[in-house]
Amino acid sequence: MSCVEVRPENVDEKTRPRERERTSTEQPTADELARTRRQISRPHPAGRSVNCHFSFRPLICVGFLRIGFACAVFTCSFSFVADADQHFLPCILVCIVFETIYKEVDLTQNKVAMAEKFIGKYRFVSSENFDEFMKALGVNYLLRKIANAASPIVEFSLDRDVWTLRNVSTFRTLEISFRLGEEVDEVTPDGRNVKTVFTYENGELKQVQKAVKPGEKDSIFIRKLEGDKLITTCICGNVTSIRVLQRIS
Repeated sequence: MSCVEVRPENVDEKTRPRERERTSTEQPTADELARTRRQISRPHPAGRSVNCHFSFRPLICVGFLRIGFACAVFTCSFSFVADADQHFLPCILVCIVFETIYKEVDLTQNKVAMAEKFIGKYRFVSSENFDEFMKALGVNYLLRKIANAASPIVEFSLDRDVWTLRNVSTFRTLEISFRLGEEVDEVTPDGRNVKTVFTYENGELKQVQKAVKPGEKDSIFIRKLEGDKLITTCICGNVTSIRVLQRIS
């Protein structure tokens, strides 16, 4: 008797073994649990993983605001019919407040989601006019020489709504944690104490450092992404410097 090889594509649907359906009382297998865990984290566009629970809190907040806005509109409509002279204006004000808060929360959520693209590590590549920028800040000669010779690695990370900016070099390692739009205390690489605020607008992450001591100068750092490059514009008064870093992770 000759043997006939049966290929999967030639198997009739009636003879193909059906996948076993799990009953409601059966426990999931180890492979199914592993697949579920892998699906929990969504891939980041740049190849990193961002925990998806980060966006749940703003979404819940927006959901409650939408419900509140709908209730306010319903109350306003009912009050307008029942007693227009007494309740119309307060209800309109409530509607305006709910709408304003909802738009603000929704806008903040979108900004944070867009700013996530900065997450990663970047290695210094080149700079232009950086020594003049440091002179304008009042950095002494020795520190300027050390800074010009350094090739720092800059890292952005995000935990829920708290950002961390880490600057690592042979000179020193600095780290600052912040929330967008909130002022924090910072110590600069040359040892100055400043008040710093980070904001995100139009694809740019802007850092404003305000001097604490009289006589010291303010500075601004504007960061934007061009492909895999992080372009940082450093501004102090009328002096501008451009620094370029390459994404490494």
